[in-house]
Amino acid sequence: DLSRGRLTPDQKKRIRDAVKQSGILDEFKEAGLSSLVLSPSEKKRVILYTNRIAQIHPPHKGRKRLPLASVLRPLFILARERAKAGKEPVMENRAAILAASLFAKGADLSLVLGKDAAMALRPKIKPRQVTLSGRHDLTLHFLSSAALALTVGPEQAHRVGLEKELSDSRGGSGFSFVDLAANRAGIQLALTATAFPEEAQMIQIRMGRIKKDTDIMPVTTGLPEGLSESKFIRLFENTESKKFLRISKAIDERIVRCPVYWQ
Repeated sequence: DLSRGRLTPDQKKRIRDAVKQSGILDEFKEAGLSSLVLSPSEKKRVILYTNRIAQIHPPHKGRKRLPLASVLRPLFILARERAKAGKEPVMENRAAILAASLFAKGADLSLVLGKDAAMALRPKIKPRQVTLSGRHDLTLHFLSSAALALTVGPEQAHRVGLEKELSDSRGGSGFSFVDLAANRAGIQLALTATAFPEEAQMIQIRMGRIKKDTDIMPVTTGLPEGLSESKFIRLFENTESKKFLRISKAIDERIVRCPVYWQ
């Protein structure tokens, strides 16, 4: 509502002031959840899917890693069940993705759900146990970008992901095309899962059958990682160069060949 102009100027100012003072913007900036303002009905759905995470993944002694596919699969099975019962498939998919994103980030649900957070069960598995291609950071990239695509749109999600990698090249972990692939795969899931009711139901069926992470995340063999700013400039010049666009296109082609997105 804030982004679509459905609130009065005074309401917008109060929301922005409250968000700024709470520090939630800084906490969620990297996760792509800074714009997450849920309606009462959305809160109930997110709580429902959060509780499903808590119910289906009790702690197991000795288990250190849990593939993201095994977390998302039961959420979309639930989404499919609810869609069959007459619920809107697009809204169910949206809630499933947002619940997974909040969980993976380890977010304080009270900041997003307010007093309704008391209805949410606390998953016994730790967010860092959930990995994509064996890495928790890729889980964050994937789900954060998916959440951002749902809240402010895919173009902004792409832009934020790219800016993050450019920032990392200036003293962080370095520019990573693997991270970029996870970002784009997450955005692709958000797009296909919430585009139209018919497509949303198709994705529910496909996501309910996934067995491994490569069903939703492409193989990243050969994609450069850890590039410093100077090395990135030497190899690719900038993000508009033919060489950069060529590898970006290759990533997109890998993504659409993943079983869930394959047409």
